[in-house]
Amino acid sequence: MFAIKAQITKCIDDEGYPTFVECQFIDARGSTQIFHDKDAIFITEMLDRNSNYPIDGIIGCEIIERQNIDGRKIIKVNTELPWHIESTKGKTVFEVLEQQIIEFEHLGK
Repeated sequence: MFAIKAQITKCIDDEGYPTFVECQFIDARGSTQIFHDKDAIFITEMLDRNSNYPIDGIIGCEIIERQNIDGRKIIKVNTELPWHIESTKGKTVFEVLEQQIIEFEHLGK
């Protein structure tokens, strides 16, 4: 599986279970992409308002296309698969730098 390296920046709601957090990354064009979802979507640890933010997380994705643009290796990804995640603007397709992508074993998600 593939994922975008991201930062969990804050707790949005920990009044119930699960905790909802904000997670973000900067895409290949320099724009910040923001996501709001359950903590378990981005990390295996349980988080709350007292966790020490920012925390490294991941956003699962599917690789759509690999490109070389102006000497930069750009990866077009879709976050719809595997975990049905979209940004706060409703986007699921992003261009990121190759070094922002990791491959990992299934983490129980």
